[in-house]
This record gives sequence, structure tokens and C-alpha cells, in this order.
Amino acid sequence: MKPFLNLVTAEQAYREIGTFEPLGTERVDARTALGRVVASEVRAHDDIPHFDRSNMDGFAVRAADTSAASERSSVVLDVAGQVLMGQAPTVAVEPGTAVRVSTGAMMPPGADAVVIVERTEEVGASRVAIREAAVAGQYTVGVGEDLRTGDLVFSPGRRLKGSDVGVLTGVGLSTVEVHRIPRVGIMATGDEIVEPEDELGPGQVRNVNQYLLASLARQCGADVSDYGVVVDREDVFTGTLTRAVADNDAVFISGGSSKGTRDLTRPTIEALEGARIVLHGIAIAPGKPTILARTPGAAIMGLPGNPAAAAVVFALFGQTLVRVLAGESLERIRTTRPTVRARLAEAVASTPGREDYVRTSLEPADGLPEARPQRGKSVAISTIARADGLLRIPLSSEGIEEGTEVDIILL
Repeated sequence: MKPFLNLVTAEQAYREIGTFEPLGTERVDARTALGRVVASEVRAHDDIPHFDRSNMDGFAVRAADTSAASERSSVVLDVAGQVLMGQAPTVAVEPGTAVRVSTGAMMPPGADAVVIVERTEEVGASRVAIREAAVAGQYTVGVGEDLRTGDLVFSPGRRLKGSDVGVLTGVGLSTVEVHRIPRVGIMATGDEIVEPEDELGPGQVRNVNQYLLASLARQCGADVSDYGVVVDREDVFTGTLTRAVADNDAVFISGGSSKGTRDLTRPTIEALEGARIVLHGIAIAPGKPTILARTPGAAIMGLPGNPAAAAVVFALFGQTLVRVLAGESLERIRTTRPTVRARLAEAVASTPGREDYVRTSLEPADGLPEARPQRGKSVAISTIARADGLLRIPLSSEGIEEGTEVDIILL
């Protein structure tokens, strides 16, 4: 097979992924939009709140009536009534009076402040002693103080969290325009792969990558089609990849992307009509033999066959590709990637000229958590089991010393 086509840095690979266009849009029920990516500006349908409301339990008052009140010298007001939640006031606050209110209740006419119940004392059936001088606007929320009709709530490219769904319904939206969920095909390759329940024969390995990649793709919101393990035969490989590309927005192929004579991924991609390989080789470890290609209808990413390398590459680049297709911007994806600050438990060496991504466990410690590198080659699935995150060693670095504060990319 030909050598790596165009070895690029991780930064160049990210920029290339960022050029893929997001998928088309659809309008969905806002109540079931969890995990979807907003495709157009979301603006408030109403003023929030649309009425003046109390922000605490207590008594609605005229602030001027309480100016002489203090902890030592209270002001006594007549209680004119009560405003219940979800109901319009039936009584106004006149000079010398107060109205009982609950958190969220409408403010009665004439009131401009709320005195919290802890600063009051009821004296008789219909009088209350006020023990603080209120300020106009105190413990109240005015019309539109949170959002005005037409205010921007969410910008395009935001992946909706659970709390965001509540915001959508709270601003009066029953539907929202979102990008389509990416359809992702998963292919594992190799004659040596057997299922987890099968006995291992000479030279055989159990199927890790098919299920690892399918699960990771689902985890970032993709609709996954699993094409199983494809044997190392050109006709079978070509037929399966052709079908996967036709049916999906992105196809991930595990194995066959290196430089061996039996590695079919690159030549098979090159033979597809309209396909173009945009990179073959990223200067990272593990994961150097990664392939990224474009076809008229789908992106294709070829990942290493070694399970730990495949997991690292998908966590860094595969997930990014899926999220870009789903409508998120590359900048937002990278700036919101979860990390944790930790202290390196032991020194890690690196080779300048590539970025190393070291699988790392995190352990509680005084102050910062302790980041402990997991030693093992890229084929070692035990390092996946023990890893909580990845330690990035920069392209020009020869390593990082023990005790250094580092950022760990969480898996």
C-alpha cells in the first residue's frame, strides 16, 4: 500500500473536520428536543415574566409606608388580604396596608416591594409588624425583567441540555428548529475477529471496536447503523462500504487504514465514485493511520484497528465530526470539551514532532486530583478500562515532569 498520503497535525485535522457542512434542519416538538442542536435563533415568545411578581414569601407593601421600620422599632400595617399563586389580585395595597404574597404570586396594585416573612410578625388576625425599611423593587420581579418578547434565548449551534428544554417551553415555544440527527454507519474489519461468546482460536481476537465505536457514536447523539465485521475481501469490503455510504451521513471504519499489504480502507475509498481523501495520517500517538475522506453524500473516517487507539481517535476526532454534522461549530465543540485540572503522578516522556495522548486515571488527592498515566501499547484494552481521560502532550514537547499541573480531557 502507498505510504501515508498527507500527514497532518491534530490542529490541521480539526480544521478539516470543521469544513464539513451541518446536516439539514427539521422542526420538532420542543418538549422532546433534548440533545438536538438548534438550527436558527431561538427568541422569547412573551415577556418573562408577563406580570409583576413576588420573588419571596412575605407581604407586599408600599416601600414608603415602611421607611420608619427597623428591628427595634417596627411599623404595623393592616393586612388587606392575600394573593394566591396563579390568581389575579382581588385587593390593592392602600396606604397603611399590606397584602400577603407567596413566591411567584402577582403583585397587587399599589405595592412596590415585598418584605420577607422572616422580617415580619403577625399581631392579631389582620395586622402585621414590619421590622425593616423596604426599598422599592425589593424582592420583586418586573414585567420582562428576565426576558422581553423577541430577546435572543439560544443561538444556532447550541446542543440542548435538559434545562434548555424547560427554557424553551418557559418562553412559550412548543416547537424548535434543529439540525437532523446524523446517521452513522459502523464497520469493523478483519478475518481474525470473533464475537465475545466465541472461543478464541490461534491468532484470533474478540470483537471490541465494532461495539466500542457504535456505543461512542450513540453517546454523542448519532443514529447508528452497525454493519458488523467485514472480512478482508475486496469485493465484500467494497459492497459493504458502498451500501454504508449510501445510507448514512458518516461512516467509521475500524482497521485497514495503515500501510500493510492487506489494508483495504484507503484503496476502497479511493475507488468510490466522487470520493476524495482529505487526510491520511495525523501526527498523534496513538492513532497516526487515521483517514478522513469526503464523498458526495457522506464523510468517511478510517480508524486504527487497535482498540485503545480507535477509542482515542474517536474521542478526539470522530466525536467532533459527528457533532459538526449535527450542527455544532468546531469552536464550540473544542471550547466546551470537558476537562479537569490535575497533578501528574509520574513523569511522562514523549517524542517531539507528534502529539501524544496518554490514557490517564484520576484518583482523589489533597488539593488537585492525581493524574496517573496508564502504561500500555495501543492494543491494550486494559488501559481503556482504567482511563478516565487523556493527557495531551504538545507537538514540540519531550514530555512532562512529575508533579506538573495538567489538564485532563475527560472521556
